[in-house]
Amino acid sequence: MITLIVGHIPFLQDQALGRVKEAWDDCDIQIFFGPETKASSILEACQTLSLLNASSAAVVRHAEGLPKREQELFLPEVGRLHEEAKLVLIADKIDKRLKFWQVLMKKAEIISAEPPAVKVLRSWFEKEIQERRLSLDEAAFDQL
Repeated sequence: MITLIVGHIPFLQDQALGRVKEAWDDCDIQIFFGPETKASSILEACQTLSLLNASSAAVVRHAEGLPKREQELFLPEVGRLHEEAKLVLIADKIDKRLKFWQVLMKKAEIISAEPPAVKVLRSWFEKEIQERRLSLDEAAFDQL
């Protein structure tokens, strides 16, 4: 399973990643930083079976920074990933013109980490506050 989290808000990225992790059974998670990682390391991490757990997962933060050469090496292997493989790519922004992102968008579940639209911002804040069991004065909502 490939998941692509796109958006520039770190709080929303972390929330989306948390929801994805909740859906996974107990698994060994390896985290990579896009500009510094190799495609082979990512692929190995999401396909390796752990001795203690049934599966493993790879999370690539700042995936838009994955070097071009590594993208080229990674792309052909995406189609060969086992359906049980767990891979999450987190990117602030992607270039939909690049073949790398076009292929990933077809194969991945896409989760937005963009801020809510202005029209629904108030209801989003109310929902967040309610979930956290906090209270906020009406004047504070107006200020936000």
